[in-house]
Amino acid sequence: MATPRPLDDILKHPAVWRYGEAPTLPKEATNFGFDPLDQVLPAGGWEEGGLTEILANEQGIGELSLLLPAASRVSKAGRGIVLVAPPFVPFPHAWEAKEVVLKQVVIIRAQGKEALWAMEQAARSGACGMVIGWTASCAKDTNYQALRRLQMAADTGKTLLALYRPQTVAGDASAAPTRLRVWAAAGDLQIHAFKRRAAMPAPPIRVSVYPKHWTRPRRSRGGQVARPVLVDAAIPLTPPSQQLNASR
Repeated sequence: MATPRPLDDILKHPAVWRYGEAPTLPKEATNFGFDPLDQVLPAGGWEEGGLTEILANEQGIGELSLLLPAASRVSKAGRGIVLVAPPFVPFPHAWEAKEVVLKQVVIIRAQGKEALWAMEQAARSGACGMVIGWTASCAKDTNYQALRRLQMAADTGKTLLALYRPQTVAGDASAAPTRLRVWAAAGDLQIHAFKRRAAMPAPPIRVSVYPKHWTRPRRSRGGQVARPVLVDAAIPLTPPSQQLNASR
């Protein structure tokens, strides 16, 4: 007859979680680069081999800047970064300023189910350290089964997989172990980790993704305080001819 294990040994097992405590996960993690966010995630950062949903209704609020510190670490390690169906072409100088190695970055222009397929194959390949996808063109096809496939692909390839979706899907079932709600808050980002692996939702936190001098009020010649205009480091994904026509 087996000897019963002491209760203390059982409670130390990583599969056991106590209510009110953040579990310690055995998975590897890459820091987001923002201490408040790293502290609320059970893995201590962006979980490798896991799908993270970032739900945002607005673009250009810094939702992409949130990923750049991790992208820098991945690219410096010599691993590829794949962007699938981005609504904007990232501004290369801004990425270089965050020390992202641009030769490691690949952009895939795909629509509909092809975009989901590209995300899955890139994450599963093991050749990419990070895959970032947008679902605007494949919203109807991004159901629980599709998210489950993406999660399994990320786990197989040990890839950091981030998926941008609108906040309207927050109430839908999802296979992603981590889901973040993101919205603008006076020059910062308000982030609510409302789903965490093996943990209760975390309280909302506030993260500064822009340099401090971008949000510092400046005085105009008339002595009035000039309010800064914050834009994300991206340009519209439209042909130059259309941009010229739109400006006339």
